[in-house]
Amino acid sequence: MVNDTAIADICDRRLGELVGPATPGLAVRILKGNETVYDRALGLANIEHDVPVRAETAFRIGSATKHMACALALLLARDGLIDIEAPIDHYLPELPAYPVVPTVRQLMNNTSGVCDFLELLTASGSGLLRPVSWPTSCDLVTRQHHLNSVPGNEFIYSAGGFLVLCMILEKVSGKPTEQLFDERLFEPLGMKHSTLLVNDRTIVHAMASPYLETAPKKFVRGGWGLEAKGEGGAVSTVGDMVIWGRELLHPKVLGRDIVDRMTTPLVYNNGKTGKYGLGLYTREFKGWTTFGHGGRTPGMRAELALFPESDLTVVVLTNHHDIDPYGLGRFLAGAWLGNRAPDTAPAPDPEGIAGRFLNEAGDDYVEIRVVNGQARLATTSGWADLHWEDGGWAPVSATLDMRFNPAAGGIENLSSGTVLSYRRIGAPPAYANADYVGSWRRDDLGTTYIIREVEGRLRLRLQGELGYFDTVLECVAPDLFRAEPADPRASWNQPFLYFERENGAVPATLRYSTDRTRGLRFARI
Repeated sequence: MVNDTAIADICDRRLGELVGPATPGLAVRILKGNETVYDRALGLANIEHDVPVRAETAFRIGSATKHMACALALLLARDGLIDIEAPIDHYLPELPAYPVVPTVRQLMNNTSGVCDFLELLTASGSGLLRPVSWPTSCDLVTRQHHLNSVPGNEFIYSAGGFLVLCMILEKVSGKPTEQLFDERLFEPLGMKHSTLLVNDRTIVHAMASPYLETAPKKFVRGGWGLEAKGEGGAVSTVGDMVIWGRELLHPKVLGRDIVDRMTTPLVYNNGKTGKYGLGLYTREFKGWTTFGHGGRTPGMRAELALFPESDLTVVVLTNHHDIDPYGLGRFLAGAWLGNRAPDTAPAPDPEGIAGRFLNEAGDDYVEIRVVNGQARLATTSGWADLHWEDGGWAPVSATLDMRFNPAAGGIENLSSGTVLSYRRIGAPPAYANADYVGSWRRDDLGTTYIIREVEGRLRLRLQGELGYFDTVLECVAPDLFRAEPADPRASWNQPFLYFERENGAVPATLRYSTDRTRGLRFARI
C-alpha cells in the first residue's frame, strides 16, 4: 500500500514540472475530512519583486464565483425574495422581448441562451483590457434580443447569464452583490480573506499578480479592465476556499437542501441529463463522484474539487494562466484516492477522431489534433485536452458537455444529449478576398466590422462604441474564417465568422460565433 509520504512525492514531482523558482506560482491544499494531508505554495506571486506564493496569498478565482452566486440566490429564495422557476422578465421587465423567456434556474445552470458578456465585449471591439463598468456590461447584455439557443435546449456556458442573475439579486434585495456576498456568505463562514473585487483598481493585501506565458519562461501581465461581480469577481485564498469546500460537503450556513439543489444535474428539454447543476458540475472520476467548479481570468486560474464519498477537498489556485487547475486537481485527487474503476475498457486510438470536420449545414467547425498521443479539441477559448469517458472522447473541462466518436465519413458529437454529425473536410479552399472586403453592421451591439485586404491577407477591424481592435482572418472552410487573437492576453477568444450567400452571390450576411456566443448576425452595409 502506498503511504502518504510516497503520495506526496508523486504530487511534488507533478507540481515541479509546472512551476519553477522564477515562474508564476500556485497554492494547493488537500484535506481528508478535517485533516490537511497535502499543502504546498510554490513559485512567485509577483515576478517583478521576487515575492513568493504563500498560504495567505490571495488569487482571483474567476468563474468559481458563479456557484457562490447560485448559493446566494437559493438563500434569497429561502427568504421568499425570489422564485428560481420564474421567468427573468418577472424581475427585470426592461429586458428585451426574447422569443422564449428564460427562467432564473436556466441562468444558474447555463441553459438560458443569454450571450456571454465577456465575448460580447470582444465582439463589440472593446475586448477585456479596456475599462468597462458593470452597468455598461449590463446594458450591453440586456439590449441583445438574440439568444444562443432555445432556453433549456443546450448547455452553453455564459457569464452573461450570471450577470443577469446578479442584476436580479440586486433588484430583489436592494443591495449590491458584493455586500450580499459579505453578509450572507463570507462573514457567516469566517472567510476573512475573501471578497468580491469588482475591478482590478482596488488593492487587496497579499494578492498575486496575474501572468500569461508568451514564450518559454517569458511572461506578460494579465488582468482585465472590466468590472465583474457574482459572474467572476471573487478573490480568495487556499485557506478560505477550503472553508467553502467543507461547507459544501457538510453544510451549516447553507443547509443540506441548498447544496443538494446545487449538485443535482440539469435536465434538458429533450429529457437527457447533463453534468451541471445550479452552479456546480457533478462528474465521475476514476469511479468516484466529484462536484465543484473552477474559474479563470486573464492570468489567474482556480479549481475546487470535492469528493463526498471519501470526504476529500482539493483546492488549486494559480497566477500562471497556462497551468490547468482542472486537470491538475484531478491528478492530485487520483494520487490520494486511487482508482475505484480499474476494469474499465482501455481507450481506443485517438487518431480515429483527429482531423477537421464540418456539420452538414456548414456552420459548425470542429478541429481535433493528436499530439504525443494526446487528443486535443480546438475551442474558441484555446485548446482543450480530450480523455476517454463513458464510451467517448470528452473535453477535460467542466464548461463543455460533449463527447466525440468516429463515424462513417467523419465524427459524431453527443452534445447536450443530442447527437450531431460532422463530415471530414480537407485543406482550406482557395477564396477570393474581394468577396469579403467591406463593412458589416450590428446595431444592438453598436459595432461595425471592417474587412480589408492587407498584403494578400484579410484583416478585420472590430469597431464599436466601446473601442476597437484589429485581427487577421484565417480561412478554415468555404466561407468560414477564424479570427486570430490580436493580443496574447486575448488568446482565449478566437471567434468564427460565417459568411452567408444567396444563390452564389457575394455574401450579404456575416455571423459571429464562439463557444459561448453564437450566431450574432451582421448585415453588409
